Amino acid sequence: ISTTDEVKTKQAERATRKSVRVLFVGNMIPSKGYVDVLKALPYLVQRGLDVQARFAGRWPSGTARDEFNALIRSKDLEGAVIHEGSVEGDEAMKSLYAWADLVALPSYYPTEAQPLVLVEAMANGTPVISSHAGSIPEMVRDGEEGVLIPTRSPIAIADAISELSEPGRWTNASTAAFS
Repeated sequence: ISTTDEVKTKQAERATRKSVRVLFVGNMIPSKGYVDVLKALPYLVQRGLDVQARFAGRWPSGTARDEFNALIRSKDLEGAVIHEGSVEGDEAMKSLYAWADLVALPSYYPTEAQPLVLVEAMANGTPVISSHAGSIPEMVRDGEEGVLIPTRSPIAIADAISELSEPGRWTNASTAAFS
């Protein structure tokens, strides 16, 4: 969990940076929405946003990893996307949240309950983009700490990232997430 000073520093740094940093944390299974996040990125590039994305999580198979990497190549996103692998430990996760402007978890996992990644993101002053799955709407107030979107919609993800990338809007969401 970040301190108030760390969140204020993050907010000050974000106010001066043009690029938008998006983080996905979770098991790298399609129903967690990572493919939709990846597919949203070209829409942002077309809109003129300088976007960087990191994905952190364990692959269920080498085939899934290879398909992810092929999609990155096919969308010409090699310089914008990094897969961190499985990230363990509080300090490593805190570092990722400190880097991120937004955490995207557009889950449609059948038994989604209360994703810890959303709690951790908000505890680090990072606004979230998520879905209406499970208990998520009880955790994230749409338009406050982040944006709730329909599942399986890369365009909705891109729209939410665009909306939250506005500096004033982002700072308000970051403050709401941290409070």
